[in-house]
Amino acid sequence: LANKHFYHKLDDAKVEEYLKEVFTEKYQQIAVLFTLEKSLYDYLGIDERTFDYLSIKFNLPKWLLKSFTKEIGLSKTYRIIHSLSRPINPTYRLNPYDKNAEEILKRYQDVLNNVIYPDVISISKKELLGRKELKGECLFKIDYHIKELIDENQNELINEVSVYSGEDDSLPLELMARGKHKLGVNVVCPSFDERSKLVRSIRLQKAKNINVFKANDVTSMLTGISRKQELFYCYPKSSSYSYINAYPDYIVRFRNTQIDSFVKEQQIALENCSQLVCDDGELIYMVNTLNHRETSDIVSSFLKKHPEYKLVKEKQILPEKDSASFLYYGVLKLEAHTNGD
Repeated sequence: LANKHFYHKLDDAKVEEYLKEVFTEKYQQIAVLFTLEKSLYDYLGIDERTFDYLSIKFNLPKWLLKSFTKEIGLSKTYRIIHSLSRPINPTYRLNPYDKNAEEILKRYQDVLNNVIYPDVISISKKELLGRKELKGECLFKIDYHIKELIDENQNELINEVSVYSGEDDSLPLELMARGKHKLGVNVVCPSFDERSKLVRSIRLQKAKNINVFKANDVTSMLTGISRKQELFYCYPKSSSYSYINAYPDYIVRFRNTQIDSFVKEQQIALENCSQLVCDDGELIYMVNTLNHRETSDIVSSFLKKHPEYKLVKEKQILPEKDSASFLYYGVLKLEAHTNGD
């Protein structure tokens, strides 16, 4: 049905032959659907202007579509889900720590020349086939919006930063790559098992000045971080709408009730990280979602509880041509004159 009414990419005769073989005597019961003169939606009585239509067409639950529409309106929702239904090439960062980086860059110049943002390249899965060197430690996946966020908000004079890393490893890896052994990086992991790949990468590259440890509260975080930080990234797990493009069934299996547990964890993570920011320091809260309960509501609630912090900037990023990102971030500054420490 998908081939007949949506994609039109398979040979109809072969599809019919296969279905006859599978359904045998029951084939005639579904054959009428392949000879419809009207659309499948008309046959099923589904109005193309409804969420039912969009839900079937894009394989997304209605609660998610309604949530998107509430946040950004119907026209933007349609544009986004339409773009997410198409493959987006993965984007990578060339890791300067890798000892073979320069040689590999020269050897595969034809593959590594599609720069979409400084130091971030777009490479199709087809281009990576048969090139084992490119799948090693010299490249790591990163959405360019992560690097853009750091470029716009991180002062180059800062010599130490901390990261609460509950999501993917792209943020700590980017900080490690750009630091070039000079920037001290503390990576706080709520679940150390999920950070085994990051630890392995650090060991293989013999990276200096990076400290990775497990912690779930302020006390345990203080054992790994020696002093309050000028910059702290709080990157907890979220409903992660950015996964929709890479794993189409992710959000279908996702339950709306899971958001409650995410919100609680996000509130705790932001509260804990805020205790380790120094006077005039900044705390950047970031999540990969569009859901206001996990984005602006978290920040607003935190600011009401902590008047010593001020919102400097917030931004919601939506999917586009080279990115499936739903990244939200808020930059919070701790004002020195209100701090009692």
